[in-house]
Amino acid sequence: MVASRAGCFVLVALACLTASVVSGCSPSHYKAQADRDVYGAIDRQWQDECGPREGYHVPDVDPSVHQLAPARAYPAPGVVTLAEALVLALDHNRLFQMEKELLYLTGLNETLIAYQFAPHPLGSVTGFVRRDRVTGVPDRTDAGAEAALFYQQVFSTGATITADLLSSWTQVLSGERSGGFATLGNVAFVQPLLRGLGSDIVLEPWRQAQRDTLYQVRTFNRARQVLAAQVMAEYYQVLELEAVVRHAQANYEAMTAHVKRMDDLAKAGRVTDYEILEARQDRTDAHNELLEARQEYETLLDLFKQTIGIPITTDIRLDADELNAHWSLDLLNLEQPEAGAIELALARRLDLANQRDRIDDADRHIKVTADALGPGLSIVATGGLATSSRDNNFGASGVDDTFTLGLRFDAPLDRLLERNAYRTALLELVQRRREYEDGVQLASMEVRQALRDLLTAAERRRILEEQLAPAIERLRSAESLLQYGRADARDVLDAQQDLFDLQVEIADTRTDYAVAAVNLYRDTGVLDVQKNGQCDALQRRSPAPHDAGDPAGGDGAGDGDLPG
Repeated sequence: MVASRAGCFVLVALACLTASVVSGCSPSHYKAQADRDVYGAIDRQWQDECGPREGYHVPDVDPSVHQLAPARAYPAPGVVTLAEALVLALDHNRLFQMEKELLYLTGLNETLIAYQFAPHPLGSVTGFVRRDRVTGVPDRTDAGAEAALFYQQVFSTGATITADLLSSWTQVLSGERSGGFATLGNVAFVQPLLRGLGSDIVLEPWRQAQRDTLYQVRTFNRARQVLAAQVMAEYYQVLELEAVVRHAQANYEAMTAHVKRMDDLAKAGRVTDYEILEARQDRTDAHNELLEARQEYETLLDLFKQTIGIPITTDIRLDADELNAHWSLDLLNLEQPEAGAIELALARRLDLANQRDRIDDADRHIKVTADALGPGLSIVATGGLATSSRDNNFGASGVDDTFTLGLRFDAPLDRLLERNAYRTALLELVQRRREYEDGVQLASMEVRQALRDLLTAAERRRILEEQLAPAIERLRSAESLLQYGRADARDVLDAQQDLFDLQVEIADTRTDYAVAAVNLYRDTGVLDVQKNGQCDALQRRSPAPHDAGDPAGGDGAGDGDLPG
């Protein structure tokens, strides 16, 4: 009787639950639920060493469809600072948006793996009206309902439990036969004793999913550092070409003035017609250089707009003061720049942290695949209960129950798949170690190259800037001597062209110096960009290697939410 009444209660409860769920759950509800679970998973795996915990939410609307130029109030007259450019790039760069989406999808996959270890209650309700027509037998019409409950869960010990309860009720509307009520329930429990026993084996998929989320968090922040370095380098290169345009314009105007002055001297017989032709040819060359410089500047500015994700037609200019920022050769405050910078890179580079932790993953995979090679032995317990009643009497007129308890042994006779998986895991460990060693070599090479570029650019800049004052003085002297007939026109034209070439080289070395400094921060892993576009590494000294936290997070990274 108790079982039958319970079955009746199941019917009523499931009917009410179905009505409430159907009326209450909308797509927006599931989206909000997914966002909450995914961002919660990401936040749990986000370590302080990964970078600022911001700017990783996936927008509901593609930011590329926004009309940025009319909506954004740029500082007059349309000047975009470096910080503003970084903010725009982090919000609108196409490739970086994909990094945000990959991070979200990785967190979404973790929620799916976690779901496999959560309780799974399911239920369904079915209602029907049925009519039977058989020759020689009175027609029968009946109505009824069926309700089913199902429950399954996997525990960290490897145990699994499944249970189901089915209740059906039939009411005869016409005909000779009577209706009734029936309930059928089953439960099964399986606990491994050998293969598949323990949380280290059972929860490995969940643990790996959590670590994959951590790895993607690091990859996202590494991509943010790389994007910031790219934006800063392109920003400085655009400023360099803008300076070249200014120098080319000044050079063209100077050449024009030289031609006019030589025309006047030619009237006095101090300059030959041949020298006039040379001056005019040099003026034409200067004009061509100006046109080429403008074209190159506008092309690079358009590419920069694409990098930061704004419409190409947006009218902007960059802040020339950004390139005048003070750069110190003692950027990282290290006693031995090369050794200290490499040590800092090995401690702070997020891509190296991923490669280092994947060695631990491969080691765990060996243990899991080795466990699958052994024999299987499990405790198996099952139970069942069936009740039925007639004439809609909820009291049970028939009861049938069963219970079994036993052991199930799986002999390791065919383990080809498991053998191959184990051998693959052994090779994976070797590969992961080799990848990390290659990563260390590559990071060291990048740091050494960045330091060489920085020191070379600094020395070239010093040498060239020392030549600037003599070049200006040489031009003035040549112009003065030409007035007195002690120099020819070629001396003035050559001095003017040499001054222009020197100014272009100085602009190039200043940019090379700034870009090399940014690349050094990027390659040592300390170029963290805040949401407002500020870079801490460019405002204060970076921590020494022994002060940097371990981005690997130790052996327990990502395991905090696994059940015991």
